[in-house]
Amino acid sequence: IEFQGWLIYRNVKLRKVMTPGMHARIPFFETYRIVNVKPETFQISPVTITTTDGKTVSVGAIYERHVHDVLKFIQNFNGSDGNLQDLARSITANYITKSTWDEAKTPDTVKNIKFRIVEEGERMGITVTKFAFTEMVLTRMYTLSSVTPKVGIPVK
Repeated sequence: IEFQGWLIYRNVKLRKVMTPGMHARIPFFETYRIVNVKPETFQISPVTITTTDGKTVSVGAIYERHVHDVLKFIQNFNGSDGNLQDLARSITANYITKSTWDEAKTPDTVKNIKFRIVEEGERMGITVTKFAFTEMVLTRMYTLSSVTPKVGIPVK
């Protein structure tokens, strides 16, 4: 109860937003939606990106968040943590795609990506408190178009 925010509805209309704690409600007349507002950690699955200098990089990250505006979180974004995860993955990919490998390895990269994710989170009623890369490694990527298939043995 101390980590749950509530939206109370009566006759399908929002009646009030309740902060964490003990609250009375009227059974049968009121419906409610509960949101976990305690800090939680989410992983951003690794994404493979090509930097401006042609390096292929795999980047994964992790962030901690808590809901600070239950109404925004539920009504505007349907209470989906997946929305912020997808945005964070996209922000990370877009930022590193516009960087060289040497620029991507700097502390400013983490700081700038976190700033953008914090902005998006605020818009969704979420406070992002921590952000870090879990991995950032150079990878090798092969595409089928780079392999020339052998059709047969040429006839002399």
